[in-house]
Amino acid sequence: MPSLFSEIQNDILNPGSNITDILRKCSVLAYKINNEAFIKWTELELDGYEHDDAIPDYRIVGTVIRGDFSDGLGTNYSAQQIDKHLLPSFLQDSFGSGKVYYPVSYIESLLSYSADDDPVRDIPMAALHSFKGLYRGLFCTRAYEILPRMACYSVIDSIKNKTLRFLLEIERKIENIEDIKLSKQDEKIVTQTFNNHIYGNANVVNASENFSQNLQIQSNELIDKLISELIQMKNQGVDADVIDKVVPNLESMKGIKDKSIIMEKLVDIMTIAGGAASVSSAIMPYIEPIKKLFM
Repeated sequence: MPSLFSEIQNDILNPGSNITDILRKCSVLAYKINNEAFIKWTELELDGYEHDDAIPDYRIVGTVIRGDFSDGLGTNYSAQQIDKHLLPSFLQDSFGSGKVYYPVSYIESLLSYSADDDPVRDIPMAALHSFKGLYRGLFCTRAYEILPRMACYSVIDSIKNKTLRFLLEIERKIENIEDIKLSKQDEKIVTQTFNNHIYGNANVVNASENFSQNLQIQSNELIDKLISELIQMKNQGVDADVIDKVVPNLESMKGIKDKSIIMEKLVDIMTIAGGAASVSSAIMPYIEPIKKLFM
């Protein structure tokens, strides 16, 4: 009888295999070898991620926001581009971030449709007023996020590839892993190998890394909220030239963990905004909260 390791590997190599079934077997294996990181990951992939969960890089994809507009007199314009920063702040993480929270079964179901169109998800009607004035004389009748089908394929392929590499390396490092009680050292090897292949970092093994991730998420949320406010000011005709220079600098702060670099960026941004009192006033309330995150 083939081992569970072999079964999962064979399923991954079978083009007709179902990713949900593969992950269910992974869940059984994770409990069998008693690895908490592996267990948690299979549960998140099968059940879907919550908004406060750290999303793996392979689940962050390029999405597009589009909208249908009308002048109310019978002239309609479909699939017009909408900048994600125009979304209300409470929706930006759900719709504008490119994070794929869905369970793998739902992602797989999106690809089972015979139509060639990319899957779309409607943005709540309550948000449509945010796009008023985006196109002169037009109002938005529908807005939606487009998730490219290739991004869905990419997520599933990444899960298969990462799982396969993890299983192959663990088998190579620990002989008869399914049939023995793992030592503390073996458990550490499994966790390090798992994090290396699934999350791309062998050192993501402790709470301090998760804490750092949470700080980064909070920083990005503050930056996105500020950008949203500036874009709204720009759409009202306020200091558009200055805002066009400030926004790319704010975007460049995302992902930076070094406090000194963050401080330099903030100084540069305030220098750019210095000639526009309204822009400086909008930025100032965010300076201290961002600084405190990195202290």
